[in-house]
Amino acid sequence: MDKGEEDIALTKALLEKELEEKRVRAEVEEKRKARRAKEDELQRQLRQELEKNLEEKKRRERPVSPAVARVTRVPDRGAFSSGESSAPVPTPKFDRGAKPTPASQARARNFAPVYTLGQRKAGLTGLRNLGNTCYMNSVLQCMANFTVPAEYFMNHFERHLNPNSETRGEIAREFSEVLRALWGGKFQAVSPVDMKRAVGRYLPRFAGSTQQDAQEFFVKLMEWLHDDVNEVHSKVTLPEADFNKLSESDGAKEAWEFLAAAEKSFVVTTFRRLDASTLTCRACGWRSVKYDTNMELVLQLPADNSRYDVRRGIREMLSPEEVEYSCERCRRPRKCDKQLHLARLPPILVVHLKRFYEDHSLGVWRKKQNFVEFDNQFNAGEFVTWAGGRANYHCKYRLFAVCNHFGTMEGGHYTAYCYSQVRRTVHHTRLLYYNRSLIN
Repeated sequence: MDKGEEDIALTKALLEKELEEKRVRAEVEEKRKARRAKEDELQRQLRQELEKNLEEKKRRERPVSPAVARVTRVPDRGAFSSGESSAPVPTPKFDRGAKPTPASQARARNFAPVYTLGQRKAGLTGLRNLGNTCYMNSVLQCMANFTVPAEYFMNHFERHLNPNSETRGEIAREFSEVLRALWGGKFQAVSPVDMKRAVGRYLPRFAGSTQQDAQEFFVKLMEWLHDDVNEVHSKVTLPEADFNKLSESDGAKEAWEFLAAAEKSFVVTTFRRLDASTLTCRACGWRSVKYDTNMELVLQLPADNSRYDVRRGIREMLSPEEVEYSCERCRRPRKCDKQLHLARLPPILVVHLKRFYEDHSLGVWRKKQNFVEFDNQFNAGEFVTWAGGRANYHCKYRLFAVCNHFGTMEGGHYTAYCYSQVRRTVHHTRLLYYNRSLIN
């Protein structure tokens, strides 16, 4: 084949590739429009049902406060929760008159409850320790005190159950039953026996009575819950997408919808943020952009035991890092700046303070003892610089729950502080301390 024929073949191949790319983009756009229409319809139906339930409660019980009515709209609460700090926060409620589904009727849960003397307010129920399950109890109490997630998993999750998930909805159902027990207002404390048994069945290291890491449990719990209510029932492998030619605003929008083709659930929209990772060549200015969703804002504590500020940690996490990379424009290794950008924050922002580290000199794991400073209220929107913040809808956050670890790697105990939606009198603070079955 002479050079002319090679050029013709190459041109033909390029045209075919361009046509294929156009076809794929058209299919993605068509699917995106269909997903958006379906999502709008589901939101409309959910809004109508919630409004109908609220109207029925008005007739049966008492007028619904404006704070509770706000739950029927787009959730904007936010272990930080977004929303205005001065607004009242409604308490999670579930419909006692709702007919149980056959799955939840199948058997009674073994909560081994401790009954309270007299009337007890909903949301003030402790979790008894089952060996060394404080790691699980602290996470469950933190999750239970968030209004919108608690209401969703008590009242609405079953309509979105994924029949092809790893647990076939078992983790979501057991989590729902724990929430109902905590918010039922009947018990002083309960034992999450069935929840622990289900967790241990799908991840054996949680089956025994030994101490485990609360952060690892939280991550796995959220993976299970997302999988159980993922509206995409079949496993989808997304093709590699190129967003480099789009503006930052359009790229963030398209990336969020593109990723939703594989993972679309209440957990994603409530807890996951959208990040943009860039690689910029210092020589020619070439830049590559990749998008991804993440649930935790992981902050590295300093090596010494100095005081640490959360804002400082976020700034350090978003600082550029020098790396060597083969620039696609220069076609040679170049020094590049690798940088993470926050593009879209979730209604509930989870911050992970990474305290445990491996001491390579001794071959053991240790815990950093830094004192951490943070504000009860802060504007995280100041850190969202991607697209000038136009792709972000949540900025102001209030500290809502903290999962604590006391002790060292050799031994310790987990507790939780949670923003109280029940005790709001002048005699009580809004932050309650959850320690096993004790609440104060």
